[in-house]
Amino acid sequence: MKKVRHTAAIVLAVLAVIVVFQNTESVKTELLFATVTMPLALLLFVTLLIGGVCGLIVGHRWAKNGKDAES
Repeated sequence: MKKVRHTAAIVLAVLAVIVVFQNTESVKTELLFATVTMPLALLLFVTLLIGGVCGLIVGHRWAKNGKDAES
């Protein structure tokens, strides 16, 4: 099962990198009170990174709560 997870993670990571590098034009992004111009690739990468970190945090907390409930 771990091998399937690792393979799926690698495939998704490669697909994400392909999508990010195909989008190199600049875009204007509004962040609260500021407007920032940056390459779309950077915006996609940062969004992907934030989503990944949030997923890891939530998954870790769910796993931790599941272990506590079984005890």
